[in-house]
Amino acid sequence: MHHLRSFVTEDECCAILGGYEAPKTDGCIFDLGEDRINAAKSVARRAFRHTAIDLSEELSIRALAYGLEGSMSPHVDASVGKKPKFVAILSFGAACDFYADGTLLDLRSSDVLVFDAA
Repeated sequence: MHHLRSFVTEDECCAILGGYEAPKTDGCIFDLGEDRINAAKSVARRAFRHTAIDLSEELSIRALAYGLEGSMSPHVDASVGKKPKFVAILSFGAACDFYADGTLLDLRSSDVLVFDAA
């Protein structure tokens, strides 16, 4: 697991979320639009390269919004077979506690967390 502090530049943050108002419902998956998705993919690819993970498959991008009191239920990401399932979480907005791989992390805006969810 790699916790990359302040990894996303201000310009990248603006390209991904600048002027965007996220839905008010916690845990809501929302559409960023093609340009914002491409900007998020660019940051994720840079994070994978930075952590020396060779990612040959196409990236899937999901945007989820949570309020200040919001939370995600504990869960285990499913994986098919023994193939790694790499995840890059790009954090924007308020700091949050994130539990992954037995570790409690303090994610802050512009942090990226890269890990194998398999």
